[in-house]
Amino acid sequence: MMNQIKIYLAIYKKFLDCAFSRATTFRTSFFLIVIMDLFFYASVLGSVDFIFQHVPSIGGWNRDQFLFFLSFMLAIDNLHMSFLSENFWIFALDLRSGVLDYVFIRPVSSIFLIFFRSIRVSTMLNTPLVMYFLIHFGTQAGLHAFDFLLLPFLLIISLLIMVEIEIIISTLMFWLIEGNGINFLRMQLQNVARWPDFVYGQWAKRFFTLFCPVLLIGTPSVRFIFNKADYFPLLLEFLAMIALYILMTKFWFYGLRKYESASS
Repeated sequence: MMNQIKIYLAIYKKFLDCAFSRATTFRTSFFLIVIMDLFFYASVLGSVDFIFQHVPSIGGWNRDQFLFFLSFMLAIDNLHMSFLSENFWIFALDLRSGVLDYVFIRPVSSIFLIFFRSIRVSTMLNTPLVMYFLIHFGTQAGLHAFDFLLLPFLLIISLLIMVEIEIIISTLMFWLIEGNGINFLRMQLQNVARWPDFVYGQWAKRFFTLFCPVLLIGTPSVRFIFNKADYFPLLLEFLAMIALYILMTKFWFYGLRKYESASS
């Protein structure tokens, strides 16, 4: 077990080395992505701040609570964009070109090689800023030291749910071959998850909580942070993480059996 972990860590170190090498080579692209992320953060937080200049609360949350939620989601997005997002686009390209043939013959998890190899260093550069938003608005919203200690655990659970849903959706590429539509669907689901569940109608909330549970990505964790008695949604989030992992592995290996090499 420990030997396997060491092997995967060594491989991931190579991925990091390659990512930093690319980042220092294509410097213009590197800084443009940094600037793009900054504009994105400003638009998300600024638009909600503008709304709260006209209303005192939304769904029972005041300005600081809502901005903390958005900061929580931006932290998930930052981790996702840094370590995972690009891999879904590369997967679609490799599936069409036949490059996956060489991935599947390697004695390492195909999920690991496909979805963890490309790292966006430019987005990692903005991580301290996102953490500042999280701490600043968390403090303004009245969070205590114990709440901040819970945040890494809650962020990881939320990120895992997002990734599991996306990998399940991405298995459709084994049948569709052309994966751009699937990737745009992923992005739209990210937009749905970026807002708290109370902004949606009853049927939309049920669908995106029970059938396509993107609303479990952030809302339950933040609700629990604000009110420890509101733990049931967090329990549902944890159970969903386990259930989605089981579904993800089953869908993935079923997709592998249906895979037909593009290079043959």
